[in-house]
Parts: sequence; structure tokens; C-alpha cells
Amino acid sequence: MPAGAAHLAPAHPRGPSGLNRMGRLCHVPFPPHTRPMRRMAHILIIEDEPDLLHTWAYYLEQGGHRVTAVMDGATANNMARDVNPDLIILDLHLVHNQENEPVRGMDILRELRAVSNVPVLIVTGNFTDQLDRVLGFRLGADDYLIKGNFGVQELIARVEYQLAKHSANRHDAEPQAAEHDHSILAAGNLKLDRDRQIVTRGDRQIDLSPQEFKVLLCLMLNRRRNMTFIAIWRHCWGDSSADMASIRNNIRIQVSGIRRKLYDTRAANPLIVSIRGVGYCFRG
Repeated sequence: MPAGAAHLAPAHPRGPSGLNRMGRLCHVPFPPHTRPMRRMAHILIIEDEPDLLHTWAYYLEQGGHRVTAVMDGATANNMARDVNPDLIILDLHLVHNQENEPVRGMDILRELRAVSNVPVLIVTGNFTDQLDRVLGFRLGADDYLIKGNFGVQELIARVEYQLAKHSANRHDAEPQAAEHDHSILAAGNLKLDRDRQIVTRGDRQIDLSPQEFKVLLCLMLNRRRNMTFIAIWRHCWGDSSADMASIRNNIRIQVSGIRRKLYDTRAANPLIVSIRGVGYCFRG
């Protein structure tokens, strides 16, 4: 088990301890007829309230899943890389580092989205901060829950939904390949040959620069997923030492060239969609 992580077990025969809607500590009764989820997944919970963390972990494990629990926000992103979870539950405001200083969950999400598209379900105790919710979605959060406004079964239902949705998207996003030739990615009449580095649309060959080819390949491999500027940059060039302004400008130039050459700039349903302030998504 990676350092800083924990697998939790119930501390009370009546069920795990948790907080009720009034914020009081209570024992949560087991849900009747709890059914297993669709498939076993590895779920990472980043939450610094032990009672909530224990409750969520217990019921997710009862549903057949493996849970890794992290209470230290400073190691959250390292843990996400080490355990490679299928889904992350992230406390937005109450994550702390080892010195007990606040760590913004939004910063964890931003760093995570630079390297991963794992589904992230954000949990927050703030009822009113709409700007945080908007920013969270723009940074790539998949869902939001407000503490005190949901029960364990709703949490499980939302986790189930995100796992199923992500699995379906990943299946749909697998590029179509020519028969017996997995080097060719296809979306409609657009085909990209990775081995020969050739792109065609219909019967027309598209003359892309090496940089444009790399960016298009990255977007097609991550079809229907919002890709951040940094994630695209790292996928194509691997070097994250450049400043953010240069990264954004470079990728925007490459995408602009790709769109122009694909005649995708004025299409009613463009292949490449801009995600404002975040990056791009290939929806072909």
C-alpha cells in the first residue's frame, strides 16, 4: 500500500460513524438490499474528516470496490498517480497538508487534470459559492455534492453513474481501426495513419506539420474527453518546463492550423471544440 494511504474497515457493528444532516456524529444504518455495483473499481477518497471518510469508504467497499483513503492534501496528486484510481472523491475546501495548512482542492484538481482524465466527484461544504462550482466544472470536475445535502446511497448512485459513463465514453472513444490495422484512427471520413503519419479526409490528403499531427493524434486518442493545454503539451512533447502562456499559445496555433486544413472552422458540428480556459475536445 502506498505511503499515506489507508484502507478502512467499520468501527462499529451497527455501521460506520458519520455526520447527520445537522452535523452531529451518528451511526449510519446499513442500506437495505444493498446491491453490488456494476464492476469493481479502485476509488481514491481525499477527505480530511475521518468520520465522513470512514462512512464513504465502508459503503463503497460493501459495494465491492477497493478504496484508498488520503487525508493529506499535499500527497493527493502523488497518490493519484501511484494507485491509478478509476474515480476520485475530492474534498474541495477541507484538505490539509502535513503542517495542517489549508490546501485548495481546486489546485489539486488543476494539477490532476494536467495528467489524467479520471472522473472526479467534488464534495464541498460551501452552499453558496457558485463561482467555485463553475470553475470546478471548467477545470474538469465531473460532479458536485454539497455536504449535509446527500446521503450515502446518493453518493453511491453518483459514483455508479460516473463509473458507467466513463466506461462508456472510453469504449466510444476507442478510435475505429481499419481491419487488421490498428495504426489507423478514424472518425467519420477522417483517418489518421500513425505509422505513415498521413491524415486523410474523404479522398483528400491533409498536409499537416509534424506539430499539428502530434496534436491531432493526441486529441483523437482522447476522443470526447476534455484535454487541458498542459495535458496536450505533455502528451506531444513531454516537457512541462515552458511557461503556461507559451504552452497555450503554441497549442492554439497548432489547433488553428488543423481546423483550417480540415475545413473545420465553420462546421455546424466541428470535430475539435474549444473548452474555454481549459483546452480542447475532439468530438468527431
